[in-house]
Amino acid sequence: MAEYDAVVIAVGMGSVPRLGIEGEDAIGVWDALDFIRIAKMGGDVGRLGEHVAIIGGGNTAIDGATCSKRLGAPSVTMYYRRGAERMTAYGFEIEFAQVEGVEFRSYVLPKRIVVENGRVAGLELISTDPAGNARPLPGTERIVPADTVIVAIGQMRHTALLDAFGVVHDVNGIAIVDDGMRTNRSNVYAAGDCMFKPGGIDAMVVEAAQRGKVAAQSVDAFLCAEVR
Repeated sequence: MAEYDAVVIAVGMGSVPRLGIEGEDAIGVWDALDFIRIAKMGGDVGRLGEHVAIIGGGNTAIDGATCSKRLGAPSVTMYYRRGAERMTAYGFEIEFAQVEGVEFRSYVLPKRIVVENGRVAGLELISTDPAGNARPLPGTERIVPADTVIVAIGQMRHTALLDAFGVVHDVNGIAIVDDGMRTNRSNVYAAGDCMFKPGGIDAMVVEAAQRGKVAAQSVDAFLCAEVR
């Protein structure tokens, strides 16, 4: 086994969690990260149909929605379980998506994906209680048109890896670092999405690049001190 004097953990985040509802294995249901990657690299995402439903309210959800519009989907709607003010997408992203023609629906949860002949044929929604922390309201179920469903409900964290390195992280699996990107371990640093907290400018690419540079500078200083 190789031994290293310093380690930088920059693993990002994992895949989008499953919804845990009926029909999510149907053709036309996408992990938002896969959809965005293929679409932006000029790959073939297949037929989107008339109606695209985006599940989520963050940066990735917005990205999936605007990609869908640019691929020619006539109707793209984002569905979010809480109020619009709780969305983690930035305000300018939401405004841009609205200009692109994306519609927004708040206080709704997906209950079931309607499937016909193995493909998405609709989306069953249920309203949530605005005062009840996204608690579903029985009796409010309805089916909306959907030919494609893109799931963007966050990403799983690599907590097992952080634990293996003995790195302290918060309850959300985010590595805790100081201003130099150093973790609680003197020779272990973290940069990128694995140490980004929601909100603010943390999800901006330019900020991620800067923090990577800070981590590299900190490692260099640490190793030089070790040599002395």
